[in-house]
Amino acid sequence: MSTVREAKLRHAHHYGTILFRATQLYASGGNNVAKGLSLFDLEWPNIEAGQACVAKHAEEDENCASLCNNYPLFGVYLLTLRQHPRDQIRWLEQGLTAARRLNRINEQAKHLENLAQANAVVGNTNQAIELHEEALLIDRQTGDLKGEGRTLSNLGIQYARLGETDHAIKCYERSLKVARRTNDRLSEARTLVNLGNAYREIGQSDRALDLHRQSLVITREIADRQGEGRALGHIGHIYATAGEWHKAVESYEKELEICRELKDRRGEANTLSNLGSMYARLGEARRAIECYEKHLSVANELEDLCGQSTALNNLGTAYLGLSEVRSAIPRCEQALQIACDIDDVRLQATALGNLSSAYLLIGHLHKAIDYSEDALIILRRIKDPYGEGSVLGNLGTIYQLMRQHERAVEYFKQHLTLAHQNNDRRGQAIALGNLCLAYHLLGDHLGAIESSETSIAIARELGDRYVEGSALGNMGRAYAALKKIDRALELYAQHITIAREIGDRRGEANALLNTALALVSLQKPSEAISCAESALNIYEQIEDPSANEVRQILSRLSTLGPRAAKYETTEAQEEHAQD
Repeated sequence: MSTVREAKLRHAHHYGTILFRATQLYASGGNNVAKGLSLFDLEWPNIEAGQACVAKHAEEDENCASLCNNYPLFGVYLLTLRQHPRDQIRWLEQGLTAARRLNRINEQAKHLENLAQANAVVGNTNQAIELHEEALLIDRQTGDLKGEGRTLSNLGIQYARLGETDHAIKCYERSLKVARRTNDRLSEARTLVNLGNAYREIGQSDRALDLHRQSLVITREIADRQGEGRALGHIGHIYATAGEWHKAVESYEKELEICRELKDRRGEANTLSNLGSMYARLGEARRAIECYEKHLSVANELEDLCGQSTALNNLGTAYLGLSEVRSAIPRCEQALQIACDIDDVRLQATALGNLSSAYLLIGHLHKAIDYSEDALIILRRIKDPYGEGSVLGNLGTIYQLMRQHERAVEYFKQHLTLAHQNNDRRGQAIALGNLCLAYHLLGDHLGAIESSETSIAIARELGDRYVEGSALGNMGRAYAALKKIDRALELYAQHITIAREIGDRRGEANALLNTALALVSLQKPSEAISCAESALNIYEQIEDPSANEVRQILSRLSTLGPRAAKYETTEAQEEHAQD
């Protein structure tokens, strides 16, 4: 070996040791987390150069092959935080080749497992499953029980992504038994989170929340800050699904703090996206946009095309909520272009759906239908029943706005059937809520009440306060149409209570406006004006374009007598009460 080669090998060996030391510090938790990260960041150029050197000579030199095998293993936690998944895949494939050359069976399994996870990050789910199963086979052959447990948990994640939730749960439960048998607290905490996610998917939110909280306790006991952030994020998802948006924001903000502490830019980007969604739900569109812009900035920095498309789609949605269509359409189009460039059909469908909503707002209803139908083709091809159901609901809404109410009912019923077939309880509740409104507009107010009652029952079963409130509002409209105003007012009051509890500003404003219109029919103009003014105040605060139309209603109420006001607001009720 030449003197230059020997010097480079010593350099690579030294910085491999530095990488291992940084990882040890990080994994030990507490104040050492920051020390490990600082050491890694300081020496990263040398670490990178050392790996490149040994990878280049791994086929011809056994010492280089050994180091090439070790580098991705020495930095397993930190490389996941710092490296782009494509670079991780390259290092891991080189490490796997070296481990095979050296006949290091256990280390082959570790490389395969880490490779599977990196492939999962870039969307190669089927490839990830194949790699996990190959690793699992080695774990069982060598009797590596801890490795088997970790692999089963990660395998479950991939099955969950394919919608095979039952299969995923079986993997998680087997993994959990192994983790507890081997006292592997880190794996136990991570598997509890995965199992919680699976139960959330099948509507068992209480059980999911309990599992996530168990994980949170363990991560804090073992000072696993990354795991703690992950558990907090998933607790946030539970609160978000239940409509407890302020609690969700609190969890996401704690997760964001941890991501920034660890300089986990990818985790930070995901959390910013989730926070933005909550602010959008709370009617704080500008704060949502701020989060999405930050998400986009991080995604650009990471050259994360998937993240860029997601952030642009979210920005488009936020601008649509403000009826700023000219700002929304370019972002959705850019999101669609990126999704096409990376061949991410799921993101393509999302962008197409957003473009459909944008053209609906400017009255190009046939173009809106075209975009929704394009999205539907994709979602059916990739067998995404949840996305398909959402688009069917959107198509129903478009035809409803075209006053083709019978056709709207057909789409809402298709959504309901699909939700039943896939045990999608929330989808059932939403579809029934849409049917309630459609039946109401067709004059079938009893049918509307029946649909809303079932929607409310499912929403309460799931603990989904948002869907419950919306269904109560729709039921109130049906009772108002039947001239049962007192009952309608009771339902609107319940909607207002829920909206205030969960911070749903737009829902609160809608319910207040419904209340005002009901009070007009009771010839109580002063009370009606008070409710309408409260609704207007909220619409103005959240920059909802409905504010202009409410001002018109208030103008009529203040200038016309009760009988004329009642006549004038009949059509307005139809326009403004929909949630």
